Order: sequence, then C-alpha cells, then structure tokens
Amino acid sequence: MSLAALRADVAAWLVDSDPEVPMRANLQDFTDQVRAQVTEKIAAKLASAARLRSGCAGLLLPGLASQLAPMLGSDRPSWLRQEATLIIQATGLKNS
Repeated sequence: MSLAALRADVAAWLVDSDPEVPMRANLQDFTDQVRAQVTEKIAAKLASAARLRSGCAGLLLPGLASQLAPMLGSDRPSWLRQEATLIIQATGLKNS
C-alpha cells in the first residue's frame, strides 16, 4: 500500500499534481472519494487531449509520413500507435 493511500493529504496532493500516478498504483487501495477525484481529473485531461487533437489537421507537412512511420511499429506502445493514427486521420495523409 502506498503512502498516498494511507494519508489523505498526500493522496489529495498526488491527485492534483499527477492523477495518472494513482492509476498506475492499485486504485482499490484508495478511498472512494480519492478514486472519484482521479476520475474527474482524468476526464478533464481526456477532454484537453480531444481539444488538442482537433488542431492536428495543421500538422500536415512534407515528411510527415516519414516522421510518423516509426511510431506505427508493432514494437511501439499502443498509445503511441493510436496517436500517430489519429494524426494520419486528422491530416488526411495519403500514402503516395
């Protein structure tokens, strides 16, 4: 069990500072209140990511395909492959 799960003040600081950290821990060790706060913070981060992605169309530039290609490799993390795919979709990048 982590210190954040034992002390409410540490948990509150951690959720405000970096809500992804408790997600990498066992969230079941935290109180329902802390888990609810993590949910709110993560939902807000996801909304920010969606707003950021809405501007991806402007990333179309010569060499974009070459830049993204290594990110699509099966040895890369799935989140990176997904983000690269979203950029491809947003820019309308075509294989030429």
